[in-house]
Amino acid sequence: MQGADLARAKSYLPILRDGLFHLFLESSGQDFANMILPGARLTVASQIPEVLQLPWELLHLSRQPSGSEEGSIIRLPAAADGLIASSTKLWPGPLRVLFLAAEPLDFEEEEQSIQKVAEGLDMTVVISESGTWVELLDKVETFRPHLLHLAGQGKLSGGSAAFSMQGQAGRADLRLAEEMAAALKDCGLVGIILSGRQSEPPLALHLLGQRLAESIPLAVVWDAPTAASKPLYRALVAGQSMDEALLSVRREVAAASASAPVSVPALYSIYDLAKIYDSQERAAPAALTPELLALPGLTEGRAECFVDRRRDLERLLPALREGGRQTLIITGPDGVGKSALAVHLARRLEPGYSVLPIYSSPHNRITSARLLEAAVGHLNGIGDESLKDPRRSVRERLQSLLEMLKASRILMVWDGLELDGKTGKISDPDLAEFYLQMLKGMTAGRAIITCQALPADATTLPARAVQWKLEGLGQAAFIRYLLRDEGLADRYKKGEINYAALAAHYHAASGLPSRLAQTGKALSGGDLAANDDPLTKLISRLGSASSHALSQAAVYNMAISLDGLAAVSGAAEEQAAANAGEWQDLSLAYPVGELWAVPSSLRAPLLASLSPQEQGAAQKAAGDFLRDLAKAGRSAQLRLSRLDVLLEARGHYLAAKDQDNAIAVTAHISGYLQRRGYYSELIRLNQELLDLDRQSSGPTAWIARAYLDQGEYRKAVEWYGRALQIAPDAAAYHDLGTALLHQEKYDLAKESLQKAADAFHNASDQSGEAASLSRLSAIDMLKNENAAAVEKLQKIVEIMKSLGDMKGEAAALQEMARLDMSRCDYDAARQGLVKSMELLKTAGDRKGEAFALFNLASLDLEKGDFPLAGAEFAEVLPLFAEMGDRAGEAAILHSLGMIHSQAGEKEAAVDSFQKALRINQELADRPAEAGAFFQLGALAVQQDKMQEGLRLMALAAIVLRSIKSDDVKNVEPLVERLAAQLSLTQEQFMVLVQEVLQGYAKDRGWGLVERAWGK
Repeated sequence: MQGADLARAKSYLPILRDGLFHLFLESSGQDFANMILPGARLTVASQIPEVLQLPWELLHLSRQPSGSEEGSIIRLPAAADGLIASSTKLWPGPLRVLFLAAEPLDFEEEEQSIQKVAEGLDMTVVISESGTWVELLDKVETFRPHLLHLAGQGKLSGGSAAFSMQGQAGRADLRLAEEMAAALKDCGLVGIILSGRQSEPPLALHLLGQRLAESIPLAVVWDAPTAASKPLYRALVAGQSMDEALLSVRREVAAASASAPVSVPALYSIYDLAKIYDSQERAAPAALTPELLALPGLTEGRAECFVDRRRDLERLLPALREGGRQTLIITGPDGVGKSALAVHLARRLEPGYSVLPIYSSPHNRITSARLLEAAVGHLNGIGDESLKDPRRSVRERLQSLLEMLKASRILMVWDGLELDGKTGKISDPDLAEFYLQMLKGMTAGRAIITCQALPADATTLPARAVQWKLEGLGQAAFIRYLLRDEGLADRYKKGEINYAALAAHYHAASGLPSRLAQTGKALSGGDLAANDDPLTKLISRLGSASSHALSQAAVYNMAISLDGLAAVSGAAEEQAAANAGEWQDLSLAYPVGELWAVPSSLRAPLLASLSPQEQGAAQKAAGDFLRDLAKAGRSAQLRLSRLDVLLEARGHYLAAKDQDNAIAVTAHISGYLQRRGYYSELIRLNQELLDLDRQSSGPTAWIARAYLDQGEYRKAVEWYGRALQIAPDAAAYHDLGTALLHQEKYDLAKESLQKAADAFHNASDQSGEAASLSRLSAIDMLKNENAAAVEKLQKIVEIMKSLGDMKGEAAALQEMARLDMSRCDYDAARQGLVKSMELLKTAGDRKGEAFALFNLASLDLEKGDFPLAGAEFAEVLPLFAEMGDRAGEAAILHSLGMIHSQAGEKEAAVDSFQKALRINQELADRPAEAGAFFQLGALAVQQDKMQEGLRLMALAAIVLRSIKSDDVKNVEPLVERLAAQLSLTQEQFMVLVQEVLQGYAKDRGWGLVERAWGK
């Protein structure tokens, strides 16, 4: 409004004032104005909303010569004789105000305004973080404010007044006056203030105030920004009643030379309230916002409270809940609050999701191995062993994990994903592939990832994935967090520090949440210039010993126990506890359960205060502590796995340049990784050591072992050769020989294995010697040098006896029995197998005993002793079923089928072959499946079911040909001969083959089986 419009508006005000006077004060013919004393209060009572909304504040109530023309005005939104005297006991001070600002107003500007309003006033302001109805009710209940100040828009909805709150995804959430009145009625509120420059006529806001004043002692409606409320709160804090305070506001507005008409507040009430609170009593400080706890195993993401991020949460939380977004990548520089936002989102989603957190540190980045290990631990209760099966590749296991995520409500949080410095991609190829697959969608599961930048593996994200670039906090949120500190809040109330000074600290910190706690704590204890370093100020308050111990504690990248703090500082545990408490008081450390953590943003400057020698000593001490903790099986004390603790220890040793201990710990880690089949990670860790020292034989041998276990024998030979050039080693010779054996380089393998056997013998390592002799005997057997093989096996038997290793002795005896069988010396073979079974039974090795009995039955079958073999197979069958060895079970059933067939027990033979066939198809064992079809066909032919038998035998040939098996050369001639006996032409035979193919495609051949043998 400007120019002529502004002039017309100003000229209209006196006309409006006179109109009100003539209509209501002169209508009875009495001169009420001359009867009203100075300072009088006008109470306007009416059930007509339009009457209450008239601008009564324009009236000059008193025309007494010495009196003021202004008086307080109360609107009574009900039919009553007058105001009711309040008997409610006043709550103690200071004045407590709960403030909520909602869009479409600029809520951040409104929040800044209320903070500026509170400057220098003895009042406590709590600001609603989300602006939602649910949070409002919770804050009213926990904070118990005197006044609720709502800055937003009044709306008319279906003829009723409503207030526009924040809803999901930034949408408006209208709350009707009746609902608000019912919910807030018994919450102990003294009053509610409804403000905010209205985008529509303020009728709805006034109707809200009228309705709320029927349930709450008073309601103030003010079509003005929050910044205008400074004189109101100043008067209330001075002890004035609300109507007195509003009169002060009107006088201040009238005295100001405003260029345009200024709205004045309207008071609705049915009570005569002398004061808002009892200024003679003082309550304890209000409870602070609950601490945001980090997820289990994470150090990052913890915050004394979670402030702001309303716009982030409005967009992200509903999308993750509803599935519009299934993978969220939060990016931004260090200290911007990525982890805190991820943790807060996870906590909000947690009721409906099982959270699987994975932390990262400079010593322990997120890899495919760590992801699988975390998933195995998380899913341990469901009994799924597929993720830790070392026989499956890492990529196969990750694919299984992805399928689980698609089917289960699991929320993964990858905190601190590290990217390759040159390419910006995920350096672990298996993890990178999993990430790309995950981006396409996880159906039921969700993933939240924090990293500095979007991985370059996919710069364009699919529809269900989103990158969220995070920035620092807004100014209001930053200052709100600072004022949580009781000492600083007290200085702010007294005017010892003002809003402008706090804003300067906000700009100096670039709004980074990581700077908040220390800035607030430093300010609470005295002056701090905006360009001063809060950390330096706080450390100056510590004694030298405590300060030095804090810098030493900064070597840890995760939460650590008190004995861990003591280990790096050399102090007693009691002193470490005292230090930690002192650090906590200054926001230099914080507890994580019974553990302690130094904020990540402080670690680098704290470590920089140590000399290189002191840093190295602290890093080594940390490595020693973590290594010993893991060896003692106490990793769970740190809420980490043994693998993670060892990886952290390894990182500390590398930081201390302690190569020997780094190699030793890496060897422990490598053993675990090898057993779990994490070969890429094993190679990476050991390659890092070799990059520091190419002459380390241990890491070289571990890399060779990884290639050997993966069947990459050429690379294994190459790496074992490097290891042996550095230092002779019996185990390396043994594994080199094994790799050469797999390459069928028998002479070279024998040479290497003999060196291993000799070295083990010289070192009195009988187990190693026996293992090498076993490999040598295998080469002898491959070269048909059976006498030499038996000699070595006999030596192994003697070694195992001396070691008391009954299982090892039994294994050697079984190998000798196999040689005896090859020489058709069945009696000697049987004697060895029986002895082997006795040893295994004594050792309690039920599984080994079962396999020995299987070998014994196979021997008797080959020998032709069918009744004995049948009895032995029948005895061992339930043992294999109990062990879950389906392949062995199928082999036994097939052998029993052969035995029944030889005995003329055709029905029993058919039953055994059919059972074997089902298992073989279940296991996708195509050669065994073909064998079962052939035997069923042969039995049919023997029963004069020539056509049916031919079909089954033809199907066996088809299966063998499909897998390019050499056995097809033995089966096809038999099929062709049988077709000739049936006088089938070539055309008829091809029709039969086509029929067989269709039958297999339809039901895997079971229709052909039933055609021959029935169901």
